[in-house]
Amino acid sequence: MRRIGVLGGTFDPPHLGHLRVAEVVRDALRLEKVLFVPASTPPHKASPPATEANHRLGMLERSLSGEPFFEVSRLELDRGGRSYTIDTLEAFAAGSTDSRFFFVTGTDAFSEIRTWKRWRELLTEHWFVVHERPGFPIGPVQGVIPEEIDSRILEESELEPGNEPRVLFLRRPMLNISSTEIRRSVRENRSVRFLVPDAVAAYIRENRLYR
Repeated sequence: MRRIGVLGGTFDPPHLGHLRVAEVVRDALRLEKVLFVPASTPPHKASPPATEANHRLGMLERSLSGEPFFEVSRLELDRGGRSYTIDTLEAFAAGSTDSRFFFVTGTDAFSEIRTWKRWRELLTEHWFVVHERPGFPIGPVQGVIPEEIDSRILEESELEPGNEPRVLFLRRPMLNISSTEIRRSVRENRSVRFLVPDAVAAYIRENRLYR
């Protein structure tokens, strides 16, 4: 059974924090690859993405060029409308019966899991990998999960996720980078070097994004 990570988001723009999360999870769970899935319309955000889908996709493709373990998926963009995690994971599972998919998210987003579409079904039928974000420690966030749903903090000695769906919490060093702050920096003509891949910085300049 192949192990594949699924990292969703608006990626507006994609930055080094996204790449670091994907690499840490890939390494911790020995994933074959990680799919980056740009959302069409995120259901939990008050306004649509600041940038058109073709630009967000273009930046992602440049970010991942030459990365053997990372791949862009157009699934949510091609489907259109609001991008719900349950629909995406079901589509991936239906299209690849020899693979196990691990949905990757941060503790900040996961703290609101009970507002997600068919959230209980999500947690009982699909694997989650939740990485710790600043300001959202694992302990309190783990408390939002009903007792009957299996969850655990993945320690260094526990790299095997098991055969039944569960929520795995990952406490590893990550980069605290915000797409919102990057967009603000571009608007204010401040450098975004070492926040985004060089190819993304070039794409932003070439297309005059966020100005």
